[in-house]
This record gives sequence, C-alpha cells and structure tokens, in this order.
Amino acid sequence: MTMKVTVLYSFMDDIYDVYGTSEESQLLTDAIQRFGKISYQHTCYALPWLN
Repeated sequence: MTMKVTVLYSFMDDIYDVYGTSEESQLLTDAIQRFGKISYQHTCYALPWLN
C-alpha cells in the first residue's frame, strides 16, 4: 500500500511540475500545509500519548 501511495504522489508531482503555474503551485502548497496542521492536531487529540 505504501508503494502505491508513493508512486501516485510521484506521478502527481511530476504532472504538476510540468503543467502547473506558480499561482497554482502556491495554492497547492498552502492547502497541503493546512491539511498537515489539521491532521497533526487531530492526531494529538486522538492519541495524546504521542506528545
């Protein structure tokens, strides 16, 4: 499963590098950063022993 996710991520990254504009790249970066913060907060709430 990890390999499938890695291949999909790599494929999407390559497509985005070729066809994406700098504005779209910034929007995607912002969205990924927001998602990471939300996921981290949720994980810390659900699994307090990780802190």
